[in-house]
Amino acid sequence: MRSGEYLLRRDGLPDVLVEALIVAAAFIVNHSSFLSSAGLGTFSKKLLELRLTNANSVAFESAKIGPKKEPANRHTMDDASTLLTYVGQTLGELDSLEQTYTQQKGLLTSTLADYLKRLAEISDTQAVRAQTIRTLYWEKNLSAGEIGKAFGLKEGAVRKLAGKLVIDVPCERKCGNSMRMDFGSKAALNEVVNVTSKRRKLIICLICQKTISEERERWQAELSESQRQRNEVLRDMPWEEFIDTEEWIHFRNESLYNGGWWRSDCEICHTRDGALYICPQKDSPQGVKGPQFSLLCSACIPRCQDLIDEHKRERLRADDITRAVHYHLERYPHSYDPLVDA
Repeated sequence: MRSGEYLLRRDGLPDVLVEALIVAAAFIVNHSSFLSSAGLGTFSKKLLELRLTNANSVAFESAKIGPKKEPANRHTMDDASTLLTYVGQTLGELDSLEQTYTQQKGLLTSTLADYLKRLAEISDTQAVRAQTIRTLYWEKNLSAGEIGKAFGLKEGAVRKLAGKLVIDVPCERKCGNSMRMDFGSKAALNEVVNVTSKRRKLIICLICQKTISEERERWQAELSESQRQRNEVLRDMPWEEFIDTEEWIHFRNESLYNGGWWRSDCEICHTRDGALYICPQKDSPQGVKGPQFSLLCSACIPRCQDLIDEHKRERLRADDITRAVHYHLERYPHSYDPLVDA
């Protein structure tokens, strides 16, 4: 019987059909006398024995049933259905957890309120009351509203009794010293504690502040001395060399932009025809800040001989205005661009 079952399964018959044939064979064997009397026993036994001993029997080829083909997306649909079931279960667990959290929070909040009321009852003197409120407000970080509700006070009265917090904050230059600071509100304290706050300032002790101030004064003195020496060099430099220095180019470009001379017209007659000249004014020294000058056309230069140095002038080239504007915009990118926006 087992060999016949193996052959049936090997030929691809469904498990249900194999089990049915086995049951039928057992029934025929056990009731052979009844089947014989009915005229069916010998034929059925022979037919079943033929199938069990020869899996390729012609008699059963027409009755052979192949494996049932399932839809191509059957497994995908089953997986999606299973996952959707899991999603529903997870959401239910989250809801249950949130409800549990809310219940527990309510119980603990009620317990906290009871403790605060008991504290208020045993704080029988003004000194003890003030110290208790101060501890709850600054050390336990309770809000003025929670404390006031337990002690029967307004929020302003709670903050007044809590007073200022005075602590020593370590110097952030890591010098080993500290800075004593007092805070009148929790917001001011949070600005110091929260290192990512944009409004936060570095905590620097008084000793480091003095050191920084002395270093700044020394640097400014060195810079002033350097500028003084550079001014002496620029003052004695020939005009032809001076107009090629970085100091003059910077000063001239900024003056052309800020003075509105990007319009490229004469300061006196406002003409735009012909050449324009940068003419330094008399008694205006050459230096880091540059001399004061006027922008004049060739016709107006003789009219201003009492105001300008006739031996010093620089002709304004066609692209000098453009360079001056671009130079300014590089330093101050959000400035007004007259060459584009005019």
